[in-house]
Amino acid sequence: MPNYSKWRDNAWRFIPRASYDAVTNMALDEVIRKYVAESGRPTIRFYDWKPWAVSLGYNQSLEDVDLEKCSAYGLDVVRRASGGGAVVHAGGITYSIAVPRSSLGKGNLHEQRDLLYQKVTKLITSSLESFEVRAVVRNKTDIIVHERKISGSSSSFKLVPGTRDSVWVMHGEIFYDLGIGMLAAVYKKDEA
Repeated sequence: MPNYSKWRDNAWRFIPRASYDAVTNMALDEVIRKYVAESGRPTIRFYDWKPWAVSLGYNQSLEDVDLEKCSAYGLDVVRRASGGGAVVHAGGITYSIAVPRSSLGKGNLHEQRDLLYQKVTKLITSSLESFEVRAVVRNKTDIIVHERKISGSSSSFKLVPGTRDSVWVMHGEIFYDLGIGMLAAVYKKDEA
């Protein structure tokens, strides 16, 4: 079996950008997680949400969002396998990266998670800098441009039964038309 442990290895599986509803997007990420566990091949997928949606972190309460306001805005509501807070997917591009645990070295789960965040945020900030956009990373997962958060991410780790490896999945959103006003309207907590 090929060794896909190098991040610059051109053997990554790339799934081109497409639009799906919230439930389909989350189901596809779980199918990809299983594929990565079985094949050992890291995968990146870019996608949009049609209709727009709010995704809740794995441990987040459904009561954190106002379902009536979500409905009024035409937003689907779904739970992600990854952690973090609510994200309004309206005016951004979402990415999902699935990598075998073995590709992140022998560190513990926290070290591997931090390495995953470090590698992905570096790829994003380097890409922005190639367009002369100065970006900095805060709190390991947030990308800031001109003192505004333009991207955030969260991750999850899961052993996939019946496969050869466990898999990290990282979800992230790069905002280009911020739905912050919409998030503030539908989110019940002051953290929005």
